[in-house]
Amino acid sequence: MSVVASKSVLVVEDDPAVQGVLRIALRRAGFTVSTATSGTEALRLIDEQSPDGVILDLMLPDGRSREVLELIKEEGAEMSAWLVVSAMDPDEVHRLYGDLGRRFFPKPFDPWDLANSLRRALR
Repeated sequence: MSVVASKSVLVVEDDPAVQGVLRIALRRAGFTVSTATSGTEALRLIDEQSPDGVILDLMLPDGRSREVLELIKEEGAEMSAWLVVSAMDPDEVHRLYGDLGRRFFPKPFDPWDLANSLRRALR
């Protein structure tokens, strides 16, 4: 029995392999998962679905990652569970996006660690 069975998460990732692995891990952890491959699609889905959590790749091909991250941060308590993943150097991520702390997962990452972090954030 999962403690997050009714929680939804949006995975925003343009790499089909990474998106697939995350989808599997999150579903096995009890999440309802939807996916987006661009920032434009993510912004639409966040508005339509109001997911409980978001996992965001910072290097989306349409260049709208920052806009998605800003929207997520503005949501505050309504969306307390968000994590970011990126192949960028952690120092570069810090310089561009500020201190993301434990919300940042450099690629490659363990999808089970990510799912567990999301679960903890949603408690």
